[in-house]
Amino acid sequence: MEVERIYIAGKVSGEDYEKVKKKFNTVEAHLLFMASNTIVYNPTTYVKLTDSWAKSMKICIKLLTGSDTIYLLKDFKSSRGAIIEYFIANVIGLKIIHSEFNFKHKKNIKNIILYKILSIWVKILKNTCFFKNKDYICGGK
Repeated sequence: MEVERIYIAGKVSGEDYEKVKKKFNTVEAHLLFMASNTIVYNPTTYVKLTDSWAKSMKICIKLLTGSDTIYLLKDFKSSRGAIIEYFIANVIGLKIIHSEFNFKHKKNIKNIILYKILSIWVKILKNTCFFKNKDYICGGK
């Protein structure tokens, strides 16, 4: 049986870090309980509170691209970083799971617009030759 790697994406920046850790740890425990042969990448385990946003994203994107699945918390649309992770997951063809956990989150109009723009990009990219034939990148091999 092959190991499934799951990356958790959700809002971190601007939130109380202890609540964020509790939220991510709860989801991680749930995922590990629900499935055997699973590795869960919990960003709060790998990113330090003192890391800059850019450094945190570099760490998280490495974890994400090594995953098979992205598990989106319900607050992911309130996070610029999680929206970017969702976009990358779409582009590289990861399985996408939306969380059933309901954590309270604030809506941010900038993040809603970013999400809509990246969603359109995903639709456009999925119609390119790269996505129709994974051996081909548009313009040649």
